[in-house]
Amino acid sequence: MANGINFLSKQHKKTTKQQTKDKLWFRYSLGVLAVVVTVTLLSVGASFFFQFRLGQAQAHAKDLEREVLANEEAEKSAAVLVKKLSILKELFDERQDKQQALEYFTNLFGPSVVLKDIQYQSIEGILEIRIQAESIFELERVFGLLVLGQTTELYGKVATSDLRRDKSGFYEMNLTIVFTPGNVVAN
Repeated sequence: MANGINFLSKQHKKTTKQQTKDKLWFRYSLGVLAVVVTVTLLSVGASFFFQFRLGQAQAHAKDLEREVLANEEAEKSAAVLVKKLSILKELFDERQDKQQALEYFTNLFGPSVVLKDIQYQSIEGILEIRIQAESIFELERVFGLLVLGQTTELYGKVATSDLRRDKSGFYEMNLTIVFTPGNVVAN
């Protein structure tokens, strides 16, 4: 009689199926929980890491700001120096045509003619030279040189005026050269 009828077998099978499903859901839940915990730990770790890096970057930015502020005066001085140098370059460029003209006429006239007084008006581009020679023949030679092809090509018409003889017997004459953009000597 002991092998008899098992009234709970249906219930037992149903319970075993439910336990298997529960174990499966438990495993899934554990997997999801592990993933959530891992993601949470990674995000907290990343947050700490980025907070640390942000602190380093802010400290570095403050150091750079202090360094820039410390170098501010030197940079201002350098900017002023650059401005001064550019102004000097402009002045030199403005007067370069005068220097070239003086060199040209000194070489053209030779040692017997002296460039005595020089006045340069940079805004108008006018160079006035008083020349001095021992004899009238030297000045006559100068007149001839002023109408030469090369001189007129470089400077156009060179105006002459005020021919006179000073107390010591030297002859003097004024030359006026007007610079235009097309009549500057090229080196």
